[in-house]
Amino acid sequence: MRVWLLPVMASSFSRFPRGGPPGDIAAAQAAMEEELKSQGVQIIRVQPHPIHYALDSLPVRRAAAAIIREHSVDFMLGWHQETWLAARLARRQSVIPGMIAAGSYGLLDGNRPRLIIHRWLIRRSMQAADIIFALSNFTKMELISLFGIDEAKIRVAHWGIDPKFLRVPARVPENHIRRLLFFGKVSHEKGAFDLFEALGKLAGQGARDWELRIAGQGKTEAIDRATAQAGIAGQVTHLGFINHAQLMEQLAWAQVAILPSHSESFGLAVVEAQAAGLPVIACNVGAMPEIIVPGETGWLAPARDSAALAAAIAAALESPEQTHRMGLAGRARVEKLFSWEQTANGMLAGLQEAARGG
Repeated sequence: MRVWLLPVMASSFSRFPRGGPPGDIAAAQAAMEEELKSQGVQIIRVQPHPIHYALDSLPVRRAAAAIIREHSVDFMLGWHQETWLAARLARRQSVIPGMIAAGSYGLLDGNRPRLIIHRWLIRRSMQAADIIFALSNFTKMELISLFGIDEAKIRVAHWGIDPKFLRVPARVPENHIRRLLFFGKVSHEKGAFDLFEALGKLAGQGARDWELRIAGQGKTEAIDRATAQAGIAGQVTHLGFINHAQLMEQLAWAQVAILPSHSESFGLAVVEAQAAGLPVIACNVGAMPEIIVPGETGWLAPARDSAALAAAIAAALESPEQTHRMGLAGRARVEKLFSWEQTANGMLAGLQEAARGG
C-alpha cells in the first residue's frame, strides 16, 4: 500500500500574506512527518494560498493532479474543505473521493461572513465525496441534518488513542477520593469556569478535602480571579501547558478527571482519561453518550449547569469504591472500542465497499 499525505499549514485563515504556522506547531508537525516517513508515508507539503484559506483547494488540486498523473491511485481522502475542487478531478480519473468529518459542525451556525463561507465550503466538500468517515454518530447526524448528506455514504469511524495511555499504572482502591484533574484548554467553552463554580458550591457545603490540578493553556489572571471568587483558590493548582510525559504523570496522580466541555464531536481527552483508568465527569453533549456510560464509566451532567456538575463531583467523592470500579470499567471499554487498528480497519472496509459501488 502506498500513501501520500499533502499537509497544508498556515498561521491564519485569511490574514495576507498567509505565512507558515508558529515555531512550536511547525516543529511538532516536522516531528510527526518524520515519524510518518519512517513508516513509508510520502509527504508532499502544499503551500497555503497566500490570500485566503478558501482558496487552499487550488494548490491541493494541483498537487493531487500531479500524483494521479504519475501513479495509480485508488482513493483520495480530504479533511475539511481542501479537496473539494480535487474531487471532480479524482472521479474523472477513476479515483474515489472521500472525506473525514471530524468537526463540531453545529458551531458553524451564524451569519458572520467567515462562518457562512466555511459552512458553504464544508457542505460542498461533503457533497462532492463518495464516502465520508464521521468520527462519531453525533457527527454523522450533524452531517445529515445540517448539510443534507445522504446517510448511505457516511460511515462512523471513532478515533483511536495512543496505547501509552493504557499503560498508565493501574490504581489501587483507596478509602478517599480527593485528587481531581482537568486537562485541555482552560476556557469557558471547555467548561473550566463551570467547574470552578461547581467546586465553589461544594466548598460552600463543607466539602473541601480535595485538590484540583489544571493542565492546559489559559489566562492565569482569569483563572486566579474565578477560583478566588469561588473561594477555592488554595485548592487549585494551574500547571499551565504540559508535555506528553507530564500529562501521563498527572493522569497517574489523579483519581477522577473532570472535563465538562460545552460541545464535543468526539472527546479525545475523555477517551484518553478513561484509557488511563480514570472515571470521567463530563457534560451530556455531542458524542459524550457514545464515550461515557453513565453510572458505569463516569457521570454526565447537563452543560452549563454548575449545580448538576457539583452533584456529580460529590457522588464521585462520596463513593470511592464505585469511583474506582468506574475507572477500571472505562479503561476496559476504551481498550475494546477505541484503538487506531479498529479505526483503520473500519476505514479500509468502507473504502473497499465504496470501490465496489456499495
